[in-house]
Amino acid sequence: MGPRILIALACTASLATGLGLGVALDRALAERRRAALDHEAKPARAASYLERRLDLDAAQTDRVRAILEARWPKFEEIMNDVRPRLRALHVEMDAEIRALLRPEQAAKLEELRRREFCEEKR
Repeated sequence: MGPRILIALACTASLATGLGLGVALDRALAERRRAALDHEAKPARAASYLERRLDLDAAQTDRVRAILEARWPKFEEIMNDVRPRLRALHVEMDAEIRALLRPEQAAKLEELRRREFCEEKR
């Protein structure tokens, strides 16, 4: 192999590595940004949900949103303490339920969860 081919291969490898690292870093940062925005949007989403379900007028919606925004940090603080315990319990229950299911039922459960998760994120 000639030197030009080796240089071309080295440049291509360097470019591919840089591209891969750049994409990975961008994804990681985008996930952090999305999580931060999602956290900020939760009180507003909850207020909108209540507005629709309870037929709140504009003044009520504004007051509900203000209450949720003021209380949300405390709610999150409590949930941060509780979430790991809830997650562990969920994993235990899931393992027990899966042990009872036939393979086709387990696949169906996964599909149900995938659909529920996707619909919940909308």
